[in-house]
Amino acid sequence: MKKNIATPVALLSAGIALASALLSVSAAAQQFPSKPVTIMVGFPAGGVLDWMARALGPKLTERWGQPVVVENRVGGGGLIAIQAVQKAPPDGHILATHTAQVALLPLFVKDADVVPGKNLQPVTTAFYAPYALITNTQTPVKNLREFVAHVKSNPGKLNFAYVPLTGQQLDSISFAKTTGMDIALIPYKGGVPALTALFANEAQFYFGAAFGLDGHVKAGRITPLAVTGATRFPQLPDVPTIKEAIGIDFVSVVDYGYYTTQGTPKAVVDKLSRDIADVMQSNEMKDQIRKQGYEPRAIPNEEWLVKITAEVRHATELAQAAGIKPQ
Repeated sequence: MKKNIATPVALLSAGIALASALLSVSAAAQQFPSKPVTIMVGFPAGGVLDWMARALGPKLTERWGQPVVVENRVGGGGLIAIQAVQKAPPDGHILATHTAQVALLPLFVKDADVVPGKNLQPVTTAFYAPYALITNTQTPVKNLREFVAHVKSNPGKLNFAYVPLTGQQLDSISFAKTTGMDIALIPYKGGVPALTALFANEAQFYFGAAFGLDGHVKAGRITPLAVTGATRFPQLPDVPTIKEAIGIDFVSVVDYGYYTTQGTPKAVVDKLSRDIADVMQSNEMKDQIRKQGYEPRAIPNEEWLVKITAEVRHATELAQAAGIKPQ
């Protein structure tokens, strides 16, 4: 049998081609950015994702010598901004801010074709926050164990506020089921309406964002019962985790970060990941992040993709169990 043996010329040509490809990738990273960079924000100005982008932009402009501009493309739970990034040239010059929960949109919205690692490239996280399980001060409980007992003694009479089309919705359903609480799940259009309903005692329980609650606690509007992190949240050091409160290993946190176009050269993605992390994890930015009520955390692109994939798998199981279908 005749064996196919590569000739020295063929081997040399293959080596040259590989070296050229590596040099090309390296050159792309060294030359990046070669033009202005745009950060897409899928939510109105004034929100935390908008703040995150506008705090980062000037620092990257100074570092890169290229303008970094922020553009708000509001709509679809951030989907419009994400779609703009998906359609952009794969060169890293268009970014989007969002949470890891952008990958959950297909569970709720039919046209939301968002699959990180397939058609959207994670870059890095900037910070995170757990949810805080809160009730109003009109509810006669002081801690989560008392609250669960109170709900069980009043089956079907209390309301659990949630924001639909989010991981928060799935967590609310899962927590009620895990604790055996017979509680009505009531959707609200956002965190502010949900909190307003809680203040008015239209709802008695809510997975609220952990940041910005101190004022409401001091004003006597709410009682924080637990946080959904694996450990206590630095912004609410006196509030126990769910496991500490009732012995259930229930963990859910939201990572906030950056994405770019799938197919962007790895060297460019790695550079974006490093540079954004360097800025966001500086002492100055850490202080600002904590003042906003979050905790700094940089998870690089490959690790974040693994984490997102695991979260999607878990959320899909919850959605299927709850009978939730995209609409």
